[in-house]
Amino acid sequence: MKKIKYPALDEKIIKPNQMLFRFDCGDMWGRKKLSRWDDIRDCIKIIIPELKKKQKNSKGKKLKKFSWIMNYTIPLATDIEDLKRNKKYIVKNHNIHTLQPIEFTRKSKYLNVFEDLLMMDKEILILLASQLDGLKTIEFWLGMLELGFLEEVPDQDGYIQDVIKQKEWRSSLMYIYAPNLYYAPNFKELKKDDDSIEDDVYALMYLRDAIDPKIKFHCDHLDKKEQKILKKHSII
Repeated sequence: MKKIKYPALDEKIIKPNQMLFRFDCGDMWGRKKLSRWDDIRDCIKIIIPELKKKQKNSKGKKLKKFSWIMNYTIPLATDIEDLKRNKKYIVKNHNIHTLQPIEFTRKSKYLNVFEDLLMMDKEILILLASQLDGLKTIEFWLGMLELGFLEEVPDQDGYIQDVIKQKEWRSSLMYIYAPNLYYAPNFKELKKDDDSIEDDVYALMYLRDAIDPKIKFHCDHLDKKEQKILKKHSII
């Protein structure tokens, strides 16, 4: 039996006003050196050519719906005992999890985007922003696994790294500033200089320049200082 290379494109819908890409990303226990970021990049390699093709042949027809779905199965700690004994376990609804790095519907007018994409591939966001019907706001958020039992686990990354033994799995959180530390003259203590902005701010500045200024950017989990920095750089 031929081994499946994950992520595997499970379903693709390409219509004049709709695009859907659904990927089967396999079982986390059975994957070798699973990386969330590598999986997202591999999906992007399939999606971007379709977006470019549509941009070239759309004749002005915009998308009312765009969905990118990545499905994983994940064993409970109790399932792992079966895996160790029998190399398999019974997959139930609570084992099935979904990542949705990008989602848009004409009704919501929001393009929901995982923060991972800021430092991975900005081209997909630029392509989409110009092709979505009625887009008003790009919402950046920390994308977590949904639908399965991990929705109830506060530290999803910790479970995947420690229980599933996938040490390379990490979510990405937007960083806006970092303390700039330097040694005092006596070299015995660290003092804090002015805060310096992080690379994510430059990524947002790049996107802000490339995307229609009428489309707002929103990052709802940021504190007042982070929002002030983004306002200073005309991002929000």
